[in-house]
Amino acid sequence: MKTYSRLATPELTRQLIASGALGRHVQDDATAQSAPGVLISQEGTGVHESCVFDLDCGYGTGYMVSLHVAVDLPVLEIWEWRLNLPWEDPQFQWLSEPPRSGSANNIYEFPDHQTYPGDAVLNHRRVVHRGRSLDGFLLGFGFESIPDCFSHRQFIPASIVLIDGMRHQFPASVQLWVNRAATIDRKRTNKNTRRRLFENQSRVEDELVPK
Repeated sequence: MKTYSRLATPELTRQLIASGALGRHVQDDATAQSAPGVLISQEGTGVHESCVFDLDCGYGTGYMVSLHVAVDLPVLEIWEWRLNLPWEDPQFQWLSEPPRSGSANNIYEFPDHQTYPGDAVLNHRRVVHRGRSLDGFLLGFGFESIPDCFSHRQFIPASIVLIDGMRHQFPASVQLWVNRAATIDRKRTNKNTRRRLFENQSRVEDELVPK
């Protein structure tokens, strides 16, 4: 968690940019993404840091958004987060909070068993105090597949909305990288399996045919 002095939002934004706290790809939009006292920006420059991806379990989609949240308010209480996508996923949900049975179990897990340490996840971080910030990942999943019109390694526009305890909404635009590697690997495996099956069948038929 980073700490900043008490600043008005435009000055806070300028300091974050000058210190390198904002990635280059979000610097131009930083002020536009700021509401009074709140700054939300997409963090990181790696394609794997904010992405949508096919789950390895054979169905559904995983979502990962790397964010930086800074405030110049006495306190910001986060009620919930919303993710708006170019497609509908009515069963979308953020990953559940791990059981509070010890730090060793503080692990967030996707349905296909990919895991992330809890101290890197923002899903259940609920309070930000003045002059401080949150940095980490929002992690979620849904049962709808990524539409076929979105290809592997494509960037898609989306938005994140922070809703506070008074139901005020603070939106921010994000870009998500499409990772379809799991589906590509499944199709390649199925194709190879079918080919071997046909080859074996042909070999058996050849052996049964009288010479």
